[in-house]
Amino acid sequence: MATARGFCRQSTTTGLGTRVACCSASAFKNMTHRKPLNWWKPIVHTAVHVFAGTVIFAIVALAAVLLGLMVKWLESMGASGYTVAVFTLLEDAIVTVDAVWFIAYIVNSGKSALKELS
Repeated sequence: MATARGFCRQSTTTGLGTRVACCSASAFKNMTHRKPLNWWKPIVHTAVHVFAGTVIFAIVALAAVLLGLMVKWLESMGASGYTVAVFTLLEDAIVTVDAVWFIAYIVNSGKSALKELS
């Protein structure tokens, strides 16, 4: 490449991008600079998703725990066995569905992170 016309003298390609040594300001504006690989973005994105999913899981699980405390209170107040059984079943269902959805969410976030990394 000719230096008299303001083109770049040499370019080297590395694993992190392309470095170009230029001889004039006009050629400097047109060259490709080193573009860093943002390998950490999918990891941070996944970590934020995992944190948000964990917070949502904890909120729903807290509702199930409070329902369990209400069941204990109803038992101590002498509520009918059927009412206690229904609320206990509801508590178990909430915890089970919450755990299944949490696991599915974490697996899906992991797959998305792997897709972003590749």
